[in-house]
Amino acid sequence: MEEALEMEANEMAAKMDDGLQSVAIIYYPPCPQPELVLGFTPHSDATCITILSQVNGVGGLQVKTRDGSWVPVNILPNALVVLVGDILEVCRLNFLPSPLDS
Repeated sequence: MEEALEMEANEMAAKMDDGLQSVAIIYYPPCPQPELVLGFTPHSDATCITILSQVNGVGGLQVKTRDGSWVPVNILPNALVVLVGDILEVCRLNFLPSPLDS
């Protein structure tokens, strides 16, 4: 990841060394009445990265583009969705902005 982000070797580890590291696993099962779902308010993730596995064909994730429009994140079988979090955005001085998602 450091190479892809044009960072020095071990720079990521040095920046994260004193921080809290955690993993959250959240499962969103299919809703029996999807027409009643309100969803989440738009937000960015207060993480380094967010890795999503869209199991069970449950969609609904959208990200806001730079021009302000919302686009759906299509479900790809056996694929992971990786979102830049706020922490990585700050570490890279907005080189990779943390997207708003909903």
